[in-house]
Amino acid sequence: MPQLYSMFMKYSTSVVSDDGEIAFEFSKGVGRFPDRPTDSELQAINDFVQKTGRPEEHPDVCLARPDLGMEHVIVRSLDVPLEKRGTDHMAWCSVCGTWKFGEGRLVWCVGDGGLRTFGHDCSARLLGDDRWRAMNDEYTQREAAKDAENYLMTSLLTLDDHAKSLETLELLARQLEDAHKVLFTALPSLANTLQRLDGKLEVTEERKANTPAGFRSGGQSSNFTTVLVGQLVGRKFLQKTFKPSSKIRQAALDLRITKINNETARVVAEDWILEFLIRHSEAELIEQARRVRAAIRKAESVKAFIHDAAKFCTAHNYEAIQRWALHPDSPVSSSFRLTSKGLSVREYGEVGSVLPYLQQTTEGQ
Repeated sequence: MPQLYSMFMKYSTSVVSDDGEIAFEFSKGVGRFPDRPTDSELQAINDFVQKTGRPEEHPDVCLARPDLGMEHVIVRSLDVPLEKRGTDHMAWCSVCGTWKFGEGRLVWCVGDGGLRTFGHDCSARLLGDDRWRAMNDEYTQREAAKDAENYLMTSLLTLDDHAKSLETLELLARQLEDAHKVLFTALPSLANTLQRLDGKLEVTEERKANTPAGFRSGGQSSNFTTVLVGQLVGRKFLQKTFKPSSKIRQAALDLRITKINNETARVVAEDWILEFLIRHSEAELIEQARRVRAAIRKAESVKAFIHDAAKFCTAHNYEAIQRWALHPDSPVSSSFRLTSKGLSVREYGEVGSVLPYLQQTTEGQ
């Protein structure tokens, strides 16, 4: 305790002992921040706290109890790693003037420039639940708007790239739709079987075994075993409702949220955000960032869907299907033949249909 006493005497006007507890009554000095602390200043304080566990030792943290009648603004959340303090005492809570801070906020006082530690419980009690909740809501909204701005600064310039990559898949999407039509229109029995098996090319083998003498059945008994002959890739292709071209059009439409493109300098993205905030609220900026994020995710999802579906029309799958069909216990009666164009299939004596190779179109997209 002598070290704590000497450290805080320069801030205090008196020391009060109450049942062995030492508390300090601090002088009403002016804080170091006549203007709101910058992000870099707040980050430096947080780095110090995470390293030492002692926010009260940072020179920019004001230890004087605040005048709660002044305007206060939350500027940073703060979790103190108490295990690094090397003492039984928690950190200093400026709002109540005792050693009970562990988790709370860094709060800037507009009136005196002080940057203080405010614990959640003490703040709700001394400021009032409604005021403390409003301060936290305002802080949460401001941080969300800041995150939205940072996200838009980097993501706006990628929208054009996403749109162009979708355009490069339009031909592949149409080819996939044609192949899908062949499978589900010309080869419905095969399509239904592959759907039912969910890509697992299985057969059920019957294995007979002699029944020991004296058993009622006598003779031979049968054991049935399921054998996996092959595993298909690109199972997105087996969806009955399959419209990749429509997915591309919708994803491209969602990407047309702004006119920003890759030929535009970064400063234009900055100008776009500033102009947006002049005309709209922070809440609307957050919503705009949500829409951009959703559009990019959809574009990436559509591209992944098409790439996966295209894997169905490959030599790997067609060879597995042919091997499965030739198995003596195969559940399909179609005839299969690999050709230079793809897999030729004939069902029930009908004219053969060809599932084409599309492997080469999926690379490097």
